[in-house]
Amino acid sequence: MYALLLALPLSFVAPQDSVAAPNVEAPVYATADASAPHGVLRYRVVTGDDRPVPCRLTFVNRDGSAPTLFPGTQAAPHELAVRENVVYTLSGVGAITVPVGTYSVYASRGMEWSIAADLLTFVADEEVVWAPRLEHEVPTVGWVGGDCHLHTLTHSGHGDSNMEERVISLIGEGLDFAVATDHNHHTDYAPVLDELGATGEVHTLVGNEVSTPVGHFNTFPVDVARTPPGRGATDANELFRLLREETNQFGVVPVIQLNHPRWGGIDYFTQVGLDPVTGLATRGTYSDDFDTIEVLNGNTGWGYYDADTTTLPVGPGIHSVLRDWYNLLNRGHRYFAVGNSDSHTVRAMTAGYPRNYVACDAARPGDIQTPDIVEGLRSGRVFTTTGPFVEFRVNGAEMGSETESESGRVLCYVRVRTPQWILVNRVKFVVNGDVRRTVTLEPQIDVEGRISWPIVQEVLALESDSWVHAIVEGDEPLEPLVTPQERPILPLAITNPVWVKVKDYESWMAPYDQARLDTSFRSNLDDLWPTPAAMLVQAAVEREQPNAATLVHAALASRERLVRLAGLRGAEVLAKPHFAPACEGLFTRAVDPMMALAAARALAVCAPSGQGARLVQLFERFGSAKLARYPRELDALLTGAPVVAWQVLGPFDDPDGAALFTGAFGPLADPAGAGPFDGKGGALSWQRRTSAENGYLDLSPADAALRDHSVSYARAWLLSPDEREVLVAAGSDDGMRLWIGGAELCSTREQRGAAPLQHVERARLHAGANEVLFGVQNGGGATGLYFRVLDDAVTASAERP
Repeated sequence: MYALLLALPLSFVAPQDSVAAPNVEAPVYATADASAPHGVLRYRVVTGDDRPVPCRLTFVNRDGSAPTLFPGTQAAPHELAVRENVVYTLSGVGAITVPVGTYSVYASRGMEWSIAADLLTFVADEEVVWAPRLEHEVPTVGWVGGDCHLHTLTHSGHGDSNMEERVISLIGEGLDFAVATDHNHHTDYAPVLDELGATGEVHTLVGNEVSTPVGHFNTFPVDVARTPPGRGATDANELFRLLREETNQFGVVPVIQLNHPRWGGIDYFTQVGLDPVTGLATRGTYSDDFDTIEVLNGNTGWGYYDADTTTLPVGPGIHSVLRDWYNLLNRGHRYFAVGNSDSHTVRAMTAGYPRNYVACDAARPGDIQTPDIVEGLRSGRVFTTTGPFVEFRVNGAEMGSETESESGRVLCYVRVRTPQWILVNRVKFVVNGDVRRTVTLEPQIDVEGRISWPIVQEVLALESDSWVHAIVEGDEPLEPLVTPQERPILPLAITNPVWVKVKDYESWMAPYDQARLDTSFRSNLDDLWPTPAAMLVQAAVEREQPNAATLVHAALASRERLVRLAGLRGAEVLAKPHFAPACEGLFTRAVDPMMALAAARALAVCAPSGQGARLVQLFERFGSAKLARYPRELDALLTGAPVVAWQVLGPFDDPDGAALFTGAFGPLADPAGAGPFDGKGGALSWQRRTSAENGYLDLSPADAALRDHSVSYARAWLLSPDEREVLVAAGSDDGMRLWIGGAELCSTREQRGAAPLQHVERARLHAGANEVLFGVQNGGGATGLYFRVLDDAVTASAERP
């Protein structure tokens, strides 16, 4: 958006009317470095009725970069939230110190409001007076906007936002409601609102991000006085039962929201084996007793794009949460999409982008009732957005409801509203997971130069019972009003579905259940929409229908990626050798890891003799970093077994997190030594320890007080029948160094949870015994490792032969 603003006169960005001058008596807050030359910005940000309003001030260099201006983060803790080039002001009136220079300065208040912008020059010891006006440009009557995933450093232990800063930033971004969801903590913003004199500015709910080995889940409302449940849960069935039983003052059953369910290491769907192709979970730890799915996580909307195929940065994410949601809807579940900022910080992750608009008649935040928020989320009367405000109906039916059409023809209505600084480009209508129609939006510009968007009404023809929802997309990034990050932050809105009954079934029938009724022998699936074609294959294979093999062959030849993946899953289940040539072709031509892994899995049962060579090819083509994001896919291909028996030495003291990488102690100082060594808690010697059934070796000392800020070592010996090159897989919590036969294979200082395939490396073994030495650095919390050799001919021993 910044590039767009540079091309426009500032009068277009923010027509400035004459308003009352800022209060010259207001104290000057020392936000800039007092020892460096600085001026003063005296500001008064007002609405149309000249009332001061909370807001965000963003300072940008003339080249569009973000300067680091304000080290005085605690200059006014009850009035300001300050980081780098951003200042949130609770009152909208004040004075701050600003380093000498010229900056584009923006005043903003979230996605319902206009922005104001001016090019301001600051001279040492001089004041600049600025009185911008913000208008509430997007009417949202009948809806309230809120963020259901928020953190503080105070109670989550990471990020940088304290409680006061979090509340000030929420108010500054114009949120109507906010759910406090610190990790394994019941957090309440209400007392902070009282302390700030801001009660009624934003409605708050007490919540908790229940962070467990099986995934992360928000639950709300909860009782702030109760002990948070489920921290160590490994089975979602028991965990969700506990969460549903949590009591609160409203007498409502708490909402359960799946957070970032494909974000590597803390991804519920992967932990419970939810297949991204079929929508079926393979593990008994899966529970379907949840309400909402976070299809947009963070300002960039993690989960929307398919991480397997997009060219955008995806972090540790895999697959598409949007597609997972579609798969579950097609199986007949009625979960609802939400999106949240997951903000842990004042600036780096902007609170309120995305947010959720929930149907509610409250006229102002202070009138909102918590049970109404819960009911709106649970009934699907909600949409999520990073900017566009969307009305969506099908044959007049609202989101979350059901309607009928004997002819199958339905009228889809979309009305989009945005403030002047947010531009949109298209509306997509999605039926059962396929984009059936895309409508380009052309702005309507009135005589005053103000933009609005045309109402879209489209007739869709539905073949059978279906669900329909809409997506609104824009191509102009929202920076700098939302802090720039590793990929563009674009306007995006996702509505929840309307279910349409077309056929004469007794009740609405899910698309997958309809697919089960089709027993036709189709040799070509490309005359169908991709999702129904994929479901035909899945249903035939799962029900072992006579047409299953024919449909799998047709799917393997499809031009649609989704259908080919369904065919590969079917080939894996049916395990017929005659599928091998088509699977081999897909393996060879695959350009993304997921397609290649799915083909390799099918070939492992259809043509198992080449499995070892294919595994090597996978790592050569895609590298260990990419493949390690797909533990479920790789598990079906891996040979060998985790090393179970180890010798462990530690902990050693590591106060600054650098000892493993810069120090020489323990086995690094005396490789042949048996000890004792000078450790954190006294003399240390090598001790036998066994890994868990899943291969995880817990390195925590018996005395938990010695665990944090430490280094521990583990060693074992690999026994090879001859000289050979092998693949080894390793993971650690936190940083690590790994040596085999004295040669260092890999090293990382990353603070992370352990996963079995974080590193896959080649190692040269000689015949006989080869020492493995693993060093693990622990910054805090759990500490441990995973290690296995991907070769059935190599065994391991905890004793030197």
